[in-house]
Amino acid sequence: MSDFGDMHAALFEAFAVPATIQRGADAPVDVDVIVDEGQQVQGDFGRVTSQVTVVHVQVAQFRAAVGDQVTIGGVSRPIVALQRDDGFVVEAVLHG
Repeated sequence: MSDFGDMHAALFEAFAVPATIQRGADAPVDVDVIVDEGQQVQGDFGRVTSQVTVVHVQVAQFRAAVGDQVTIGGVSRPIVALQRDDGFVVEAVLHG
């Protein structure tokens, strides 16, 4: 595994929570996600325009996409946007 892979594995081991991701009618897939509540979205002149919930998903477990349903602790929310995909981790914005 690369240095980045090792780093991501250590971060997920320390901070991840169990979740499932479901794409369409496919069976849900068990994954570990890091949840980032209240991530700020900035607009013009650095003003905070909103706050969103972002989940970090390891690509090795599942490559998340817009429209997938993420269930954490019995609460299911759809992915509405992808912030980043560096090949190791996908950062996905949840609805609501």
